[in-house]
Amino acid sequence: RASDMLEAYKCLSESQCPGGGIAACGELRDASSIACGLCVHSAFHSGALCVSCDGGGTDTLVFLGMGALAIVAIVCITLIASRGSMAQTDTSVMVGVSAGLLITSLQTLGVYDQLSFSWFEPVDTFLITVRLLSFNLSALRAECMWGSGAVLGYIARQLVAPLSFPIIVLTISVKHRFRGARSKIGPSVVNATGAICNIFFISIMVSCTGPLICYSHPGGSSSMRSSPSTLCFETSDHAIMLVTAGVVFLLVPLPFMAAAAYGSFYYKTLLQSATSSIQLHAWQFLFGKFTT
Repeated sequence: RASDMLEAYKCLSESQCPGGGIAACGELRDASSIACGLCVHSAFHSGALCVSCDGGGTDTLVFLGMGALAIVAIVCITLIASRGSMAQTDTSVMVGVSAGLLITSLQTLGVYDQLSFSWFEPVDTFLITVRLLSFNLSALRAECMWGSGAVLGYIARQLVAPLSFPIIVLTISVKHRFRGARSKIGPSVVNATGAICNIFFISIMVSCTGPLICYSHPGGSSSMRSSPSTLCFETSDHAIMLVTAGVVFLLVPLPFMAAAAYGSFYYKTLLQSATSSIQLHAWQFLFGKFTT
């Protein structure tokens, strides 16, 4: 970087550091950032490239539109998951399982998007969907609205999963009120939350553990692989990301894993002692696809 001529930093791809003079970065790369890891203020990340923000006000509209679609998707998954097991046909269960496997497969393909490679069309366009499923807001040109700061982008990415919970609770509350149901909403909330966490668990964990995945520089320091401009365990930005990741892990993955372990261990006991199917409804996200 230009502010530290005597320190050598390793770039992840040729598009970041194509060669040339000292502190020379790729097109639309910020030369003052470590390892040319940030785009300039008027550009956003698109894979390994920085692309100019030429959409004007449409960037905000696209972001808000995709946010609205995400809320609709959460509401739909919640409504489907909150249905009782007796109300679901074999066909609906098969469709749900197939959709879950498809989403899981797409999240697994997100590993390829982490490679330092400039993808060709139509692969690059296809990976935009993968980036969205991995909560990568760069696919929505979010950097065009709030800049290319690594910390703000990471915090916004981590808020996606926790903010889904109020939507789930509100959806089930409205459903119970509309249907006049007198049963407690707790089992339905647990089941719907578990179903969504089960579907997006890979993306949640990959996003959460991002600050722990680093690569080394020639000088002995290291940077986050998902954010080369952030030095690992040396800067306040990385400390903020670690704290954010820890909080999100305690709020989302850890409770989900604890609930899955509890449900798996005590399911037989619950099955024998349950006086109503409502009590078992909370664990439908674990065992619903195995019943006939």
